[in-house]
Amino acid sequence: MRKSAMTVGAAVVAVLVVAGGATAASKFIITNVNQIKPSVRHQLKGNTGPQGPQGSQGPQGPQGGAGATGARGPAGPQSLTLTEADGGVTPLPASTLTTVAAVCPSGDIATGGGWQPTDVTSTSDLVQSDAGVANDVSTASGLISGFAADVLNNNTTTAHDGFAWAYCMPGSVGASAASATAQHAAIARLLSAAR
Repeated sequence: MRKSAMTVGAAVVAVLVVAGGATAASKFIITNVNQIKPSVRHQLKGNTGPQGPQGSQGPQGPQGGAGATGARGPAGPQSLTLTEADGGVTPLPASTLTTVAAVCPSGDIATGGGWQPTDVTSTSDLVQSDAGVANDVSTASGLISGFAADVLNNNTTTAHDGFAWAYCMPGSVGASAASATAQHAAIARLLSAAR
């Protein structure tokens, strides 16, 4: 009977040890990786978990330094000097067709121009026929460029005055351009006659 009591006692101790180990295992929580033996840690591998939510945007970084100076750009177009040539006051006698003109300085060509009476109230008496710009017009004193207009004073008793101007810039269009159109030829004739 003694043998049986010992066997029963050993069995009770074994049950308690197993039950105690299971109880201890169910309550033991690993809170630090150092609690796991290094050789066991290398064998532990799990599946990759799902991606976490995107974090909030971080603060703006500091402004970067100034960039290097760029290469110099190409030179721009050459500027042109535009001058105004004044033709002076021209008498416009009653019932007469008169040419008013302005001539550009030597070496310049005309790019535009115009005329007007000195007394703006006289405009109803005055009628313009041919008018415009002519360049490189051949005259006794050489090539000239400018603006000219034929103005008829329809008033039979009152004379008026008018003046012309031309916008001029350096250059020459060549003598061949002087006879390019009939209007140009007429303006060239006016300009030459007014000179």
